[in-house]
Amino acid sequence: MTRAELREKLIKSGQLSSLQQHMKAVQQTAEKLRADKSKQVQASSSKETTEESDHQVAPAYERHHHLATPVPPPPASLGLPYQYRLLGEMFRSMDTVVSILHNREELATFQKLKNAVQEMCRKKFEKHHMGQIKTVFPSAYVFRQEKVSQFCRNQGEKKTQYQLTVQANLDGQPSTESRASGKPAPRARVSFSSSQLINRRYIFQTNLVNIVKEHHRRFIQNLAPSPSVSDTALTKWHPKFPLDTVPDIEPSPLPRPPDVQKYATAQDVLDQARGKILPRVQKALEKVAQLSPKETEKPKPNTTSADGSTSGNKGAKLSLLERIRAKEAAKAEKYMTRDADQDRRTAMIGRLPDLARILRTFFVTEKKPAVPIESAVKKMSESYRSVLSSSESEAHLKLLTELAPDWLSVVKISKGTFLKMDRNQDINIIVDKLNKALKDSM
Repeated sequence: MTRAELREKLIKSGQLSSLQQHMKAVQQTAEKLRADKSKQVQASSSKETTEESDHQVAPAYERHHHLATPVPPPPASLGLPYQYRLLGEMFRSMDTVVSILHNREELATFQKLKNAVQEMCRKKFEKHHMGQIKTVFPSAYVFRQEKVSQFCRNQGEKKTQYQLTVQANLDGQPSTESRASGKPAPRARVSFSSSQLINRRYIFQTNLVNIVKEHHRRFIQNLAPSPSVSDTALTKWHPKFPLDTVPDIEPSPLPRPPDVQKYATAQDVLDQARGKILPRVQKALEKVAQLSPKETEKPKPNTTSADGSTSGNKGAKLSLLERIRAKEAAKAEKYMTRDADQDRRTAMIGRLPDLARILRTFFVTEKKPAVPIESAVKKMSESYRSVLSSSESEAHLKLLTELAPDWLSVVKISKGTFLKMDRNQDINIIVDKLNKALKDSM
């Protein structure tokens, strides 16, 4: 039914006026509900504003003001000696690594810190540097000796031993080092933020400057007309102050692992545990202690037997050793008295085995009993692993025909000079022959 048909039907029925009155009443009710809802929203918002004004909550820039205002750094004009600047760089690297391990909830051992700091600073980082850092900034870290399980690659098993561990002291309280019991003092876990990292760096830098200021004060006091300058107003060092000769910082002592008594022999164990163990175990230890001196006797020195052999050379006769030593001496004398031509010939013979294999492959590829000598020389120059000129290749080819004439020969005919090879011979036999000639020439 369309809208026009519906209207005609309502007019005929006489219900159009009553329907219009009902629709008007519905619209008025809807408007009243909207007005009531807007009044409730306004009342709730006014109530929240009054509650906030009663509590007086500070804005975020006031509540977190301490994070945006770090410790001011010392004046840049107050320079530091080289060892002090290096120590400051080491502290910066060490604090960065400690913050990373702290946020990962990993244990920071000295070995981990040493490898990381040396990688960052490109300088050696030892325990005395850590002691100097403790002297400059005592409340920065908590040092302990704790039992740490470490995997030994050589033995393929885990070993538990005491290691120096470092924990960041973020609560600002003085660092208290617990005894080396492997049980650190319980502390609340606090995140190591970047703002704390910057503040600690500025504190360390300021402490370094204060140490130099102390030496500067002593230097000024020794001057005849002593100038009166307070440390707070100081912006530059005295022109005659020897900054580079300032003494190094004394390292503070670090915790050491406890002394663990080690027993070397069964007698030591027996002396320590006598009266504290079972009688059966004590008797067994006494037997082992009686046998141990016989087992630890020193071996007898080498003696010469009747047939001229010694225990050190495992039965070799003195005459044989003398012949070997005489042969080595003659070889050394020959090496020292050999001239340059012989050295050159020996070097050429050392290249011949590889050149012989190259020529063998070349003849097999060409499928000819003889090839022009120029092509063979070119092939040797191009295929050898190092650079060989054409003249050097010809010299090596000539020497090869001298040492293996039954395998390789040079034939001259009217068409030119050719190189002929007996391909029926085994190349391994030829190489062994050349190696023997090399050994004889040395």
